Amino acid sequence: MRTRSLGKTGIKLSELSLGTWGLASGAYGPVGLSQFVRTLSAAYDKGIRSFDMAPLWGEGESESTVAMAVGPRRSEVVYVTRAGRRMEKDKTLSDFSVKQLRKDCEKSLERLQTDYIDVWLLHNPPESGYDKDEVAALAGKLKEEGKIKSFGVSIGSVTAGRDALQMGAEVICYVHHLLNPSIWNALGTVFKEKECGLLVRSVLAHGLLCGHWGSTKSFVKGDHRAERWKADTFAVRLRQLSNFRFLLEASLRSMSHAAFRYALSEAQVSSLLLGAKNPAQIDEALAALEEQSALSETLKNRIAEVQRGVWISSAGDIASNEPATVAREQ
Repeated sequence: MRTRSLGKTGIKLSELSLGTWGLASGAYGPVGLSQFVRTLSAAYDKGIRSFDMAPLWGEGESESTVAMAVGPRRSEVVYVTRAGRRMEKDKTLSDFSVKQLRKDCEKSLERLQTDYIDVWLLHNPPESGYDKDEVAALAGKLKEEGKIKSFGVSIGSVTAGRDALQMGAEVICYVHHLLNPSIWNALGTVFKEKECGLLVRSVLAHGLLCGHWGSTKSFVKGDHRAERWKADTFAVRLRQLSNFRFLLEASLRSMSHAAFRYALSEAQVSSLLLGAKNPAQIDEALAALEEQSALSETLKNRIAEVQRGVWISSAGDIASNEPATVAREQ
């Protein structure tokens, strides 16, 4: 597994990180504890050394299960977790006050059975209603105390990205894929200037960019995609995806391969957060990454041209990464 630097934090991440949203929250359908642990173990065995978590996902289960699976190998891995949103008794609570954020950090440390968090992210904070200066000061104090190694923000919009940069975020976690380049297009230059570490989520657009689905595809009860994509919306997404089939003629072996290579084509990107639900999906992702085939400038330009033609900025299911059910927010 290749590694990349996380901006100027001094942290190195595996090119793929395992995201635990679907594993802990059931956002892609139910996942039992044994399957969760098998998937974590498979990720580690295949060379993945960074794990993405949040207190919100499964009422802290994402953190406690990762800690259990990693065990004494803590020094070998990178922990990415979040603060500001949590789940209590099936209710989502959002609180970005410095008092609650410190509590969130302390609780995460307990669940993770560790003295420090490598990457500590605000979990999709609102664009107003919290004191950004106080939060930035808190992050500085937590770093001084050795409780976090780096501070960042998980964002869902360009405005939130600008706010994060103003707060001095060292790491930005954001949505970026073939059908949604909007945040990178707006802020990519600034990310480079600030030398931010970049964590890309939803690189496969919730599985759509694997290219395996036809018009009859259906999702099990409880899978957020059943709510996100009604029949007419899903048909539109499939048509939009078809515009990128030309990538299969450019030495890219599959749509998954194309999606990963596109997301990693910028050297500034540090790691892709892969939301694998089982070991087989990890194997599929790794197979797609076996070839380090860079995208030519000609191919990048053609991709950008197609994106301008198919992108629909008002399509909320693709334009943001907010799931239909807020309780399962990624």
